[in-house]
Amino acid sequence: MPVDVRVISATHRNLKELVQAGRFRQDLYYRLNVFCVALPPLRERKEDVPILATRFLEDAARAAGTPPKRLDTGALRKLLAHDWPGNVRELKNLIDSTLLVARGDAIEADDLALETPSASRGDDASIEATKTWNEAKESFARRYLKQVLARAEGNISLAARESGMLRQAFQRLLKRHGVDPERYRSGSEPR
Repeated sequence: MPVDVRVISATHRNLKELVQAGRFRQDLYYRLNVFCVALPPLRERKEDVPILATRFLEDAARAAGTPPKRLDTGALRKLLAHDWPGNVRELKNLIDSTLLVARGDAIEADDLALETPSASRGDDASIEATKTWNEAKESFARRYLKQVLARAEGNISLAARESGMLRQAFQRLLKRHGVDPERYRSGSEPR
């Protein structure tokens, strides 16, 4: 049966070196290596981050049936400061998950569950030093509550249990930080 196919493959490894080391079949290498496109990692082409993030936001909103959101300047700064060890896939996953927890029309820096570059190196200076101690605690608490609720799909009892808290205490925190559990329930209106 005649077939006409094109194979597109990607790797982060140097296949030529693997062939020379005998760890990759030479015949397969020459079958695959017809046209090679070298694409630098996202950390080396930061100018693509806002474009890709905007596109992923539009795609995720369309898939979720929600109105599109925009990235505010603080969120953009945070995205540009990240090293992107997971490349474009990491950015897409971050945008997809952020769309689930972000409130309002714009995604803010606090909505992004993303370590700053210094945090990924284990540096204590990663904490947002532009905030007061209380502002930093409030920001963390809001992000934490949103993420736990998203995982529990808005189920307060489950979220409280995962947090190691009593349901009533968890509800008080939600109220104090202005986090609405209804927005995280499956089958609820667009978030």
